[in-house]
Amino acid sequence: MKEVVLELRMKIDVGMIGMPNAGKSQLLQKISMARPEVANYPFTTTEPAPGVVTHGWKEFIIAELPGILPEANKSTSLGRSFLRHLWRARVVVHLLDGSVEEPTATITGVNTEVAAFEASFLQKPQVIVVNKIDLPEVRKRIPVLRRQLAHYGVARHFISAQTGEGVDELVEYLTKLLEETPPVPSPLPPPVVVPVLHQARPAEPQVVRDGQVFVVLSPQAERIVRLPDLRRFQARLQLRRQLARMGVTGALEKAGVQPGDTVRIGVVEMKWE
Repeated sequence: MKEVVLELRMKIDVGMIGMPNAGKSQLLQKISMARPEVANYPFTTTEPAPGVVTHGWKEFIIAELPGILPEANKSTSLGRSFLRHLWRARVVVHLLDGSVEEPTATITGVNTEVAAFEASFLQKPQVIVVNKIDLPEVRKRIPVLRRQLAHYGVARHFISAQTGEGVDELVEYLTKLLEETPPVPSPLPPPVVVPVLHQARPAEPQVVRDGQVFVVLSPQAERIVRLPDLRRFQARLQLRRQLARMGVTGALEKAGVQPGDTVRIGVVEMKWE
């Protein structure tokens, strides 16, 4: 008996990570038709929530992962258990609550958890998105946050998932970034192509004369002629049909066979009817 464990990995373009209550569900609602639960308490998202984002004629799939706590690898974290879905993501959005005291420490803590799960995930383009700029204290910190986050990610965006400020610009940037980012190669080996061997067409039957006997040269005809009981009329009739389909009848007639002549096929001799 063999135990097989199947692991589902969603096919997504963008994976959204961050601490609990950073506003991931609210942003997902704002940019897609997805309707995850939004509430003012941690861990409202308990499983990945995907959504389709449309920008003009283009679209991409984004998935919100449950909140990831720093040092979760030493205890528990819903978000960390779902990080496997980042395997197929091309871009990572790191959503940051702009009101946290130490934003760089927050980013480092979450990225440490991501790297503990799979270090290659940090090689994907990561877009830092600071949320909650609708709060006066966060808007006031934007210049400071720009300097503090200057060395993180491929780009930094400041948005309000509550009011929608900066969200359209974020979607436009992600659309362009995805166009420049190649698809993630499949972890599965390419399918093995088995060549189809086409069976050679049987050679046309040949007829030669051995005195008064018409001899049929055809391996295929020699095989089937040994099967029927030629004493039975029905068997002889069926054999004639098969010989006609194989071209033996035509070859015999071309050679001049007449009813009553002797025909030899392999070791079997018969009177031609």
